[in-house]
Amino acid sequence: MTVTADHIAILVCDTPIPGVASKFGDFGDNCRDLLEAGGSCPYPGICYQICNDNDDDLEVIYSQIKAGLESNVIKGLLLTGSRSDAFDDQVPWIQKLDSFVINVAFETPNLPIVGICFGHQILSKDLGAKVGRNLGQGWELGTTEIKLNPHFSLMKGPILSMSESHRDVVFEIPKPYKGSEFYNIGSSSNCAVQGLISNGGKLRILTFQGHPEFHPDLMLALCKYKYEAGTIDKEVYEQSTQATASMVNQGKEIGGIIGNFFQTK
Repeated sequence: MTVTADHIAILVCDTPIPGVASKFGDFGDNCRDLLEAGGSCPYPGICYQICNDNDDDLEVIYSQIKAGLESNVIKGLLLTGSRSDAFDDQVPWIQKLDSFVINVAFETPNLPIVGICFGHQILSKDLGAKVGRNLGQGWELGTTEIKLNPHFSLMKGPILSMSESHRDVVFEIPKPYKGSEFYNIGSSSNCAVQGLISNGGKLRILTFQGHPEFHPDLMLALCKYKYEAGTIDKEVYEQSTQATASMVNQGKEIGGIIGNFFQTK
């Protein structure tokens, strides 16, 4: 695949979820839909499947991404969510992703980089922050209220509500990197670091621990999948589905914020 048109490269960090992707698409489809629904992104999203055990395939894919960055047709990167652990450094495709982020993405000045859930954790880890299992709190699942920090001026109001689906977290704010400082966008009762935004320096990074691309119907289907697979118990399932069915979801608004973030390079 050689793409000559300007676009956002969506790095797809998982394979399709059985019974969910057939109706709602995979992680890459969901993020592409989010950019379109947000209405502010000036470029289309094109998916690059990097969750792949074939080294030859990955070499080709990363060569295409690097060529797109060098020719300036890739205007930004978006790292999707995943069922994998960002801190599992023994997985070859995650090792290659870390190498790409540190040696290519972070070395491309002023490149807008967005991370969602797993993508948030990968970027935070590669910036030197501690990432791991949230053993004391467990799953954060379903539509969730996030208390925004005042410096996160991209969004009005003190509270944001969007879908969450994680039991791994970023435990700390990364230290300054290449002259860029990082701020926490907000916190919830289960997760203190709900995302990052960079300030100054050569890096342009925006991340969310939550899943703005998971609209309520998709989130309900994912909760059911996790419950039927035995990943969550009945109590977590009932709490998450009730919250998702009853609360306002601001994912589309976040899609607009991400689109604005990609407008300038």
